[in-house]
Amino acid sequence: MKTALQNLLLVFIIMLSFCKTFSQSKTDGVQIADYKPEAAKSGKDGDHRWVLIKLFRMANSGKDGSDGKAGASVRINIAAIPAEGNNVVLQIVSTTNTKSSKDTFFVDPQKGQIKFIADGGNGGSGGAGGTGLSKDGKKSATSGGSGGDGGKGGKGGNIEVYFDSTAFAFINCPCLIYSNEGGRGGYKGQGGAAAADYTYEPGKGTDGKNGAAGDRGLPVYIRKVGSDKIFLMK
Repeated sequence: MKTALQNLLLVFIIMLSFCKTFSQSKTDGVQIADYKPEAAKSGKDGDHRWVLIKLFRMANSGKDGSDGKAGASVRINIAAIPAEGNNVVLQIVSTTNTKSSKDTFFVDPQKGQIKFIADGGNGGSGGAGGTGLSKDGKKSATSGGSGGDGGKGGKGGNIEVYFDSTAFAFINCPCLIYSNEGGRGGYKGQGGAAAADYTYEPGKGTDGKNGAAGDRGLPVYIRKVGSDKIFLMK
């Protein structure tokens, strides 16, 4: 009997400890779980390719930007646990295919909010066209180099969300926000100016093209653990 009371007291103390932790944690603010890749590498400007350009008077066009990387695949597990008073706090654990460790968040569903971002990476900007070369002996002056094209944005990642039985009531909670948009296309590179002694028109190099935006990821997959019901959030 004494052992049972001791165990009950221990459980009570642990629950009080949890409540204290949640009340002191930043559960009622806005949290961001950002798994978007870094922007892709931009193309090199024409003026920076001086070896080939000046020695061989090759076209001093800007290089195209690289394409953005696809967004992460994110799995989110959500449970509701007791907090101070008669409230609950959402315990959220997320894993991705881009990192080995888990991320854990605590959110007050009445006062807090968390946004999961699995957008595709932005495409790299195209390099600017270089300035034309002045006349050099028998070598004629040149026009400005063309700008590079922007890279395509990466495809949005896929998000799967699993609610256990304690958190079913929060499936449509505005405290949970998901984003898996395609990445922005890279900006075009501007055409370079012609050499000062270039006499033909047009002397300015052609601008590149803006990169296309990436495709959005699949609709967010939401499921109740222990249930066959599946929801797709568009």
